[in-house]
Amino acid sequence: MTFNFTNFKFSSDDIEAAAKRIYYEFISTEEFRSSYDCIYISGPVTGVKDYKDRFDEIYNYMKENYSDLGYYFIKPMDYINKMPKKATYIDKVLLTNMILARCVFIILDDRDDKWMNSTGVLCELNYATGNGDISILSFKQLLEDEEGGILKNA
Repeated sequence: MTFNFTNFKFSSDDIEAAAKRIYYEFISTEEFRSSYDCIYISGPVTGVKDYKDRFDEIYNYMKENYSDLGYYFIKPMDYINKMPKKATYIDKVLLTNMILARCVFIILDDRDDKWMNSTGVLCELNYATGNGDISILSFKQLLEDEEGGILKNA
């Protein structure tokens, strides 16, 4: 699949070049190339002191319980943090949209209502629903799903 970058307008040419480099780094990883499909972990960051721990909890839970399905689990901050310091918030949203375009699921950290006030999460959910091929799954429901059927039957 070739990605069409013309739909993404970054704040400068060097930011666009950095985003492309990060994107190609993402799709070149062994985990991505050997996976069945990608699952994007979405949760609030701004104003959430323990956001790294929250993302790690979800990532580790998903790897422990669903790695046998062949999915590649993505923590977007791993890629956003590689953007140049002068990258704008919109530049970072565009990068996450590029990554989301390669995913089949978003796992939403909905263990509390912090996600409802997160512009980033709402942008990710808007992108997912506007591009029909990305399903949104509730992490809270996955935790309650003892059989593991929600994701395994999705």
